[in-house]
Amino acid sequence: MATLRQSLFCAHPPNHSKLCHSSSAARGTFWFYAERTALSCASHETAQIHLDAVRTLQEKIGIHESDLQCGAHLPGDPEMLKKVIVENITPTANFNNCSGKHTAMLAHAKMRGLPLETYLERDHPIQQGYFDDLRGDVRNRTQKSGTRH
Repeated sequence: MATLRQSLFCAHPPNHSKLCHSSSAARGTFWFYAERTALSCASHETAQIHLDAVRTLQEKIGIHESDLQCGAHLPGDPEMLKKVIVENITPTANFNNCSGKHTAMLAHAKMRGLPLETYLERDHPIQQGYFDDLRGDVRNRTQKSGTRH
């Protein structure tokens, strides 16, 4: 039996992000190691470890920080905030505490061959999937995406 650390998971975001175990239905998706999956599910403090992990996910997926439409935040991590002030660093989209979630949304869109440029628009299939999930209509989203859960 593989340990959690050895297991592979894919980002398949419903409400925040949903983890699905590897299966034959998930072939061809972008796989995240379990320790990085948390970034696709929660906010972060923008410590250097978070910035590095988000960058690594973006490289693995084949997207760029400039694809994120979340804007920038000042770091919540005191050490990184001090560095930003002292070194006069201008925060970028990866500094946003939700950059991991936005990266996961882009991974989901790319996995399904959907446009990346409009991933935040209300009528984008990724956003519609979230609305379906919030309504409890998982079957509707599954039929639209052609996947099985």
